[in-house]
Parts: sequence; C-alpha cells; structure tokens
Amino acid sequence: MPVPSRTLSPWAIEASPEAQAWLGQFRPEDRLTALSLLVHLRFISRDAISNWLLTAIQAFSKRGTCGIYSVRKLDNSQWQLWDDSGCVIERPGFSLGSEDLAYSLVANVTPTGGNVYDHPSLAELRDHRIHNIILIDDSIGSGKRVSNFIRAMMAPRTFRSWWSFGFIHFHILSVVRTRESEKAILDAIPGSNHWKRVYPKSSKVSFESDTVYSRNSLRGRWGEAYEAIVDLCVSTKAIPRQYRRGFGKVMANTVFDHSVPNNIPGVLWCRGDRWSPLLPDRKIPSWVFEALDGPSSPIGAAKQRQVVQESPMMIRLLRLIKQGVRRELTIAMRMDADKDIVRSLILAARASGFITSQSRITEPGTAVVRMAAQSGAGIEVDRSLYIPGSWCAGRATVQPSALWQTDPASAGGEAG
Repeated sequence: MPVPSRTLSPWAIEASPEAQAWLGQFRPEDRLTALSLLVHLRFISRDAISNWLLTAIQAFSKRGTCGIYSVRKLDNSQWQLWDDSGCVIERPGFSLGSEDLAYSLVANVTPTGGNVYDHPSLAELRDHRIHNIILIDDSIGSGKRVSNFIRAMMAPRTFRSWWSFGFIHFHILSVVRTRESEKAILDAIPGSNHWKRVYPKSSKVSFESDTVYSRNSLRGRWGEAYEAIVDLCVSTKAIPRQYRRGFGKVMANTVFDHSVPNNIPGVLWCRGDRWSPLLPDRKIPSWVFEALDGPSSPIGAAKQRQVVQESPMMIRLLRLIKQGVRRELTIAMRMDADKDIVRSLILAARASGFITSQSRITEPGTAVVRMAAQSGAGIEVDRSLYIPGSWCAGRATVQPSALWQTDPASAGGEAG
C-alpha cells in the first residue's frame, strides 16, 4: 500500500506570513516559480512511515531469523560499528534526526523470544545463526550514509568472512530512495560482483522502498515547470553551491515530519547572512503542520474561503474564464503558472462555487471579479508598449506641432 503524503495548497501558502516572508526574498518575477516549488513538496508523517516499515519488517520476519539495525550517520572517528566486546556502539545522547524514528521503531517490533533481534551483537549473530540483516532508513539519496554504515559493520574480520562465504544478506528498507544510490552502495561494499563468483555481492543485497526515482527524472517530482524550479534553485547565490540542488544534487521533494532531509533544495533549509530558510535547522515549524492539516473549524474554513476569494491568482483565473478561456493548459500559459497550481485553482474555484463543473463562471465568481475591479486588486498592467524616456532623443521634435494640436478639421482633416 503506498505511503500517504500531504502537500501545501496555494491558499495555505498565501495565508501564511512566514511563507510570504520567504517568498519575498525572491525577485517578483520568480515568486510564482518559488510558489510552485512549495506546492510540489511532499510531506510524510511519522505514522505513515511507521506503518509502512512495520509491514515490511513483518514480511521479512516470516522468512526466518533476522537482525534489524537503524542506519545512522557515523563520525569520522567511528571507523567500525562494534565496540571491543562486539556490541553495537552506544548512540550519542543528542538527537540524530531521521535515525531516532527508525531506532524507536526497531525497539517496538522486536519482542522478547521472537525471531527478530534489535541491533544484535556479533555473538548474537553467531549464536542465533542470523543471516538476514535488515537496515532501516527513511530516505536514501546519495547512498553515502548507508555505505559508510555497512563498511563500519564489516570492519571486524569475522563479519567480513561471514559476508564472503555468503552467510550474510543485507535487506535495505527505506520509504524513499534514488536508483543511483543502489549502485553507490554496491560499489562501496567490499567484495566482487563478477559473474564467476559463487556469491556475487549484488545477490546478497536487496532494496525495498515505497518510492523509487531517478535523480534526473525531475518532471515527476516537480511538475511541468521543473526547469524553472531548478534554474531558480541554482541561481540563488545566497545558498552555498553544493546545497543549491540539495546534498548530492538529488533535488528531492520529500519532507518528513520528524526531520528535513538535506537532499531537498537548499533554498528551503539553508541559513545564511542574506537568506532566511523556510524550514530552519532542518525542522518543520508549527505553521507548516497547521497548513497541512487545513481548516479544522468553521472559522478556519471561513478564513480559507476568504483567502481563496481575495487571492490574486484566483482573480486572474476568474477573469480568464470570464473571457472564455477554459482549457487548463491555455490558462497555465496565459498565467505563466505551473499546471498543478492551475489545477488546484480550478478545483478551489469549483468548490467555492465561482465556476461550474464545465469551467464557466457563476454569479458569485462574477461578483468576485467585480469587487476586485472596484478595489483595484489583481489588476495587470500591460507594459509591452512602454518606452523609457531615456530612449527618446529630441522629445520636443517628435511631439505634434501647435498647428496639429488644434482641431484636425481646421487643418483639412476629418474629426476622428
């Protein structure tokens, strides 16, 4: 069963002062692209991750005895996973972000006396003849963290000999992973993958994820306007170059409730002298949770309806529909907006009663356009014929003479 996810609606973004302050850091002509970036973020809750991992672990436990390890980022000084007694080195006292959820989950699925062992030691692996090693991570982007973790496991000669003789099989579980990470992990694991080997290392490693994507398949994650989103991220000079497309240039769009991966665009989480992130310290602020949950009361629903009604994008949409433009693609081109945003606009307009199911404007929709025109909201100024004054040489010579400024009929012409 696919892992459910949530997204930010344009109305939640427009109603949030924090989101508007973040959008205000971009040039006016780039803010619609930045809005499209936010709309395409995919938020996954703790419960959704836990349910998926529990189901996957239970399926593996039916195959036989297995040991579960939560993947963590190791310090450069920690060249092996085991201490002198062959037990897994203790976790630090501070939070480790994504590893905390996986670690707590392992503790909940390893009952005493079962065939699933929680971070077993080398002695337990040997005594219980544990051949299946399950590694848990929430997201795998570049594969570096998993590769370093496996290398640290294989530091003892005993473990390497088990691996070489085919006694150990790794099963790597993650909610999201890139296809490129598979090759990076296999290349980093000791051993040969030659076809003449009795146990090629690729036959001893398996991957399972809910979502698998290629690093270069940007359209599936960021929509039709993915090129504009990438250009915006790359051109934001306030972000360090190595993080503009996320760590490893993954350009991921998945965010977890318990942690913000560093492989999403840096404009979202990097802090600098000239930049304030939307997700500071790689944590989700409270306003994002409120925006994702949506209006939970009649007052909240009324507030969202007001935001929809006063939205400049909604007013532009209703004006186009009033003019007879109804095709989604045509509206997106006329508004210079992503199709996903236009689709959400149309759905919200239908839910609000501004347009019909056939995308024809209703009387309430006409009233919104009329009120916007009276207040001057959302009026677009056509500057296509604007000529700067500095471009005009001898402006006095190009103006009509006094003769032609009189009644044209007196000069032999017809009154227009």
